[in-house]
Amino acid sequence: MTYREDVWVFDRKNGRIGKVLQEAGDRVLLVGPEGKGWATQACGLRLATETERGLAALGDTGQE
Repeated sequence: MTYREDVWVFDRKNGRIGKVLQEAGDRVLLVGPEGKGWATQACGLRLATETERGLAALGDTGQE
């Protein structure tokens, strides 16, 4: 599956939510709401649910 930039996804491998920064082949570069980035395989991702996106947005703004 191809993920476009700025889409929130759930990484099944580590249980984290991240925003897509870039996709290159089968690898995707993500950044979490806390600003920490990582790379993973696209096959281990799924689109984040509405609830997960909401929680990530709270983390983005620093709200509790």
